[in-house]
Amino acid sequence: KKGCDGPPPVSEPFDCWAGLDRWETGWSVPKKFYCCDHHQQGCPTPGQFDCNNGYENWQGGWPDPQKQWCCQNWGRACQGPT
Repeated sequence: KKGCDGPPPVSEPFDCWAGLDRWETGWSVPKKFYCCDHHQQGCPTPGQFDCNNGYENWQGGWPDPQKQWCCQNWGRACQGPT
């Protein structure tokens, strides 16, 4: 049957392309983290990460690019020895 090639696509919690041109002011914090972590969209440019804000939950609360930047530049949120 036409259109029955498999299961329907899994929906994502956020549309990371909707509002991308104004992500800094138009997206919620959870959307920013999700889209940066999963699609590398809406990520702050290096130097814009705040390595203190949310540090108490960095392992679960920060997207990978923030973890990497803060580890490389501030020695914070490192997964292992630097």
